[in-house]
This record gives sequence, structure tokens and C-alpha cells, in this order.
Amino acid sequence: MFIFKEFEFLDTPVANISVFPVFQLVFEATMTGSYLGDIAIDDISVSDGRCGSDSVIPVSVHSNVTLERSAQLRRLQKFKKFRKMLRRRRNDNSDS
Repeated sequence: MFIFKEFEFLDTPVANISVFPVFQLVFEATMTGSYLGDIAIDDISVSDGRCGSDSVIPVSVHSNVTLERSAQLRRLQKFKKFRKMLRRRRNDNSDS
């Protein structure tokens, strides 16, 4: 298991490991509750053989948490604007 914190992975060389024919590759991250806690993992390839081999197994991604989180934040911002508009209308009506 490899565990990297912050920018440690930038100084880490490529790892050559032996795996069974069926394996699972898991990336885990901790969310901070702020948009600053987003991560991105791009251009992943799993190759049969040593590094530099031409046989590459394509990787599929099931969801994009960053996009889902961005959509949630946009909905929240729209809701806050709507709530603010309703409060203004209520205050305008109570002043009349």
C-alpha cells in the first residue's frame, strides 16, 4: 500500500509491483468540507509487464466526485440567492 500526503507523490519514483491476475486498484482521499480539498487523478494506465511495455489495459471511471460536488455547490448558491430574494420581498411587503 502506498500512502502519500500533500505533495509527497511528486518525489516518489514509479513502483514496480507484482499482482495477481485479478486485482483492485483503490484511490482514497479525505474530503475537508471545503472546495480546497478537491483532488484529481488523471491519465492512469495499468500495463502488463515492466514499465515501458506497450500493452496497456484501459481504465474506466464510474463517477467524477469533483463535478458532483461542483453541481451541489451551484445548487446551494442558487438556493441562497432565492432565499435572499424571498426575504427582500417579505421585508418590502411588511414595510407597506
